[in-house]
Amino acid sequence: KQLATAKIKQQWGNNLKKFEGIQMPGGVTLNGQKIYDEATEEIKEMEEQIYQMGSLPSEIFTG
Repeated sequence: KQLATAKIKQQWGNNLKKFEGIQMPGGVTLNGQKIYDEATEEIKEMEEQIYQMGSLPSEIFTG
């Protein structure tokens, strides 16, 4: 669930990068590159955790 959310965040950041510098109503400016970079880092951390969980000794999984 968290990995899927991070991947959606990454795509959202990628989409926002196309409109960099455009102000939203109320003067808010979204930074697509920052959102993309944060999501990429989150994905990297989660994939490392998944890899480490998959590297557990097989005795744990056999009954």
